[in-house]
Amino acid sequence: MRGKTSSDADTNTVMALTTTIRANRSAVLGPRRAGAPLADLTALVCAVSAGVHGALVGPHLEESEAMAAAFVVCTVALAVAAVGEALAPTPWVSVTTATVLAGTAAAYLLARTTGIPVLSTHPEPFDALGLVTSALEVVGAVLAVLHLNPRRIR
Repeated sequence: MRGKTSSDADTNTVMALTTTIRANRSAVLGPRRAGAPLADLTALVCAVSAGVHGALVGPHLEESEAMAAAFVVCTVALAVAAVGEALAPTPWVSVTTATVLAGTAAAYLLARTTGIPVLSTHPEPFDALGLVTSALEVVGAVLAVLHLNPRRIR
């Protein structure tokens, strides 16, 4: 099922671009490392978390502009980490991704237990979406560290 404004030409264009990108990936970036499946999972976690945080910018804008700005920064950092993990999962990218994911989960924990100075002075209640997203972020951080040396997990 397609949206009102999509056409077969749109679908064909997207498919052609996807095929071209996949075909030329190793020519541009080199062969995938042994830890590529872990990097792909980490990229997926980053993308999901970026989507969740991006969707929450609007509701947090009602609370404060600083909080909304923090969500925008978080969304961008997670999106960049997702792209880095998907396209070039180097050790530097993996360490940076693990730091971003762990920091995001830690920020949620702080916001719910003590509040975050400047952004929110009072703790907020835990919620299911936040708990699930934070759990995924912790798993993603562990995956990012594990694929630094994929031989360790065999």
